[in-house]
Amino acid sequence: MKSSRHGERFRVSRRRLLLSAARSSVAVVLWVVVYYLVPLDQGLDTGTAIALAVSLVLFAGVVVWQVRTVTRSDHPRLRAVETLATAGPIFLIIFSAAYVILSQNQADSFSETFGRTDALYFTVTVFATVGFGDITPVTGTARVLTMDRCWPTWSWWE
Repeated sequence: MKSSRHGERFRVSRRRLLLSAARSSVAVVLWVVVYYLVPLDQGLDTGTAIALAVSLVLFAGVVVWQVRTVTRSDHPRLRAVETLATAGPIFLIIFSAAYVILSQNQADSFSETFGRTDALYFTVTVFATVGFGDITPVTGTARVLTMDRCWPTWSWWE
């Protein structure tokens, strides 16, 4: 039987698959641990807005670096899946932290005050665009922050 070089390029060893899954899992677990340990009780001020902006810029930089890694990889599909499996949860955690800070500093921002798990639930719900009825943004700031998370689902251009 003749094997093609092209077919071999897309075969991934079990070891490489496990290593990729382990890297993604460890990264996500570490981010979740950091999310629950880092103090999020600071005031809502310019410093907080700058911290959010810096975290999003750093996140974008990591994603750009990961995309470059994907394009240079011997197994680009595997690296792409690893990138998505890592980047998605990190993005959710960044916004969860922002919701916790906003909720604790402006109690009328949402229909209830968020703990960390509540904020994570709300973020995943908004990100998945499955909707929610139990927690709703009430203030302008909370609505803008929430709206920013679901812009791809807008249908005003149709």
